[in-house]
Amino acid sequence: MLKKKLKVLRDKKNLSQIEVAEAICVSRQTISRWESGSAVPSAENLKYLSRFYNVSLEYLLDDDEKESIGKETEESCRMNNSKSKKKIAIAITVIIIAISILIAVVVHESEKMQPRQDSMTDIDMLESDRISEKIEEEAFFSER
Repeated sequence: MLKKKLKVLRDKKNLSQIEVAEAICVSRQTISRWESGSAVPSAENLKYLSRFYNVSLEYLLDDDEKESIGKETEESCRMNNSKSKKKIAIAITVIIIAISILIAVVVHESEKMQPRQDSMTDIDMLESDRISEKIEEEAFFSER
């Protein structure tokens, strides 16, 4: 029966009637009437309830349905966990790719800098040789 299913679903989530009422935008008294069987939710409210409790509309409406609430909830939890794991795996993959690209750029830039440092050393040595030659020339000419 719908009234029992609504009560069991709410109890399974450890929610008060007020919390359920606020979540689907109805009054606490409305939830109480649905759970006591003195009123039946509209089609729109049944849709909200099925989404809120993660159960199918068929489950809520069918008195002969063999599925238990635990199986329905467990299946939706597995699906949510699977989606979360996929999102985490994608995020980790993106991070690894970004780090790899960053490392490649840093290595490439440092390799570009290395020849410049070597050529700077060569230029310094040439400059030093020229200065030495000039000093020797000056010394040679000053002796004369």
